[in-house]
Amino acid sequence: MKDRQKRMLRLLLLHEGSLLIDDLAKTFSIGRRTVSRDLDVLDQWLSLKGALLERKQNQGIQVLCFGSDPAHLIELINKPDAYMESLPPIKRQKLILLYLLFNNREIKISDIANTFFISDTSVWNDLNHLEKVLGHRVIGLERLKGIGIRLNGPEPFIRMNFLSTMMEVFSSRTIIPHLYSLEKSRESTLEINQFNMLMERLRFPVGSQAVQAQIRRAVSTLGYSFTMSGEALLYFYLQLTVHRIKSGAMIEHYESFRCSGLFFSLAQDILESLLEQVVSGSIPEGEIAQLGMILQVLEIGDLKSVRISNFDEMIDDEIREMSVRLIEHFGELDKQLYYLNTHMEEVINLSLASLVIRLQNGIPYWHGDWGSASLEEWNRGEKEKYLSVLLRKRCGLAASPRDLEYLLILFQSLIIHEREIPTRRIRCLVCCFEGIGLASYLQSVLQREIIGINIIEATAVFKIRQDYIDEKGIELIISTFPISDIDVPVINISLPLNKDRIKSEVAALLPSLKPGPEIDAILSEDEVSFNEILNHIQNFNLFSMPPEDDIEKVISSLSLFLAPSPEKAETLSADFRRREDLGTLEFEDYGIRVLHCRSGAVDSPKAGVIDFGESDQSRILYMVAPDPCPDQVRKLLSVVTISFLENTSFRRSIIRGPLKEIRKNLMDIYKEIL
Repeated sequence: MKDRQKRMLRLLLLHEGSLLIDDLAKTFSIGRRTVSRDLDVLDQWLSLKGALLERKQNQGIQVLCFGSDPAHLIELINKPDAYMESLPPIKRQKLILLYLLFNNREIKISDIANTFFISDTSVWNDLNHLEKVLGHRVIGLERLKGIGIRLNGPEPFIRMNFLSTMMEVFSSRTIIPHLYSLEKSRESTLEINQFNMLMERLRFPVGSQAVQAQIRRAVSTLGYSFTMSGEALLYFYLQLTVHRIKSGAMIEHYESFRCSGLFFSLAQDILESLLEQVVSGSIPEGEIAQLGMILQVLEIGDLKSVRISNFDEMIDDEIREMSVRLIEHFGELDKQLYYLNTHMEEVINLSLASLVIRLQNGIPYWHGDWGSASLEEWNRGEKEKYLSVLLRKRCGLAASPRDLEYLLILFQSLIIHEREIPTRRIRCLVCCFEGIGLASYLQSVLQREIIGINIIEATAVFKIRQDYIDEKGIELIISTFPISDIDVPVINISLPLNKDRIKSEVAALLPSLKPGPEIDAILSEDEVSFNEILNHIQNFNLFSMPPEDDIEKVISSLSLFLAPSPEKAETLSADFRRREDLGTLEFEDYGIRVLHCRSGAVDSPKAGVIDFGESDQSRILYMVAPDPCPDQVRKLLSVVTISFLENTSFRRSIIRGPLKEIRKNLMDIYKEIL
């Protein structure tokens, strides 16, 4: 809407009674024909606001507000952010692309001009730009003289392009509040105004509650929740699908990845419910398979409850090998040994398989900007680069940072084991905007750093309600997004994490929440740190040497292997012998001898196994502690001895297993300390 048109509408709203075209032409120094064109634009805009521009021949023009306050319309006129014409050309062109992707019919230039309040010339310029953008894609822009403009291309590509363009234009912080009708949680921003204007023009065919009911149906059937972003993508895909099918555009056949039976059946039920008044007869298999595939690769908000067996068709040997390489390389980057238990490994496999299928089929991500997430702490840039190269070389896929970051955050949240939380701690909830891997990552970091709180769950901000807080007995919330109308304290945090500030705020709150001696230990004590345990496991070695019955020679060889210099090796040998003089330690039932001592020749604990190759000579378990020996180091090494006696799997790996198996068993053992 041009400035002249706004002034004309303001005049009509303020004037009592009708105005003639000649009056308007004289007032604004324009011709009658120009006035008529301006009135067409005003009529279009008013119709979207529930008002009407009444034009009666020889009587004049007036605005009918139907009981509403004309001052509200004047207020809207004075807010340029609310209008489509305030859009920069690049964004307007993407909105025009959305408009064309949504409709399976020819659209006249004049319709586009009226929809976006721009001139026909501007529409032509925007379409020329879109042709260049679409030049390398499967979808093409077709101009039919005297009929209109339409997009042609395979239906799956049109659907995915609609979703990806929506995600380019509108952030999840605009989409998700709209999806859940959270008016109190939304600010009136330029993006929100533009999004609302677009929604008024697209006119989705199904009521929001009906689509939400189908999303809840999927959650109930599968037994887990999608992330907020996943639900948003599913919502818009279902609305688009119903509209496109009603207009005659269907996916008849599906040649790409086929979903498993569970997801195919669920997709069929959802589509039959939404299309029962639209489609007579059976729904094409292609429609069902595409929706099933989308359901199968949506981001999952509660991965602990996922049954991996439902995804077996997705996870092949290629995916498993890529996951192993990814975990090993990330461990090298972080100089730590990463061990994931079976479920964790399968979660990574599932996430990687979903990423590959998403990229192959053009299914976009819609999560928010997670920030740097302590970039300096976990080598995010190097990991992103490695994963990108791995996907390109092994799968021929090009991935953007947005495609990769969900998997990277998920990995960070998985590698940190959960630990036993002391009883009688403040019951705390960690929230992020959408409830994805970032919340779990924050949970693991805060749980490790602050032991005065019991973080019972990590979830999405917009799923939090007071009745939920009361049911769970939550006493404190730590959130990346402002939360209001909750009767418990909320600590707002941002990325990268300022751990010292969080600790101080928690320390200030705890006494008021639960007074008494139990909250004195707010910060982690200097016992065995996470890094000390990982370094200990990583440095647990397998020292190979030829068969040797003389224990003196074994000690000399081992000392040279462990000590940083020949001089210190002699000191270590003497300390080993001094301990041996007090009596040998041997587990007779298993034929395993133990060499152990305290020595000033080492400055960190050393442990491992001496292996004598293919001979029948039994292995020797060795452990060396620095002298003097801190209590936490003594505890670290004593766990090895105790676990040898009590843990069958660990004992077998010590007796004859490979080094990788020993280290995995050690991580399982030490998780109680973590």
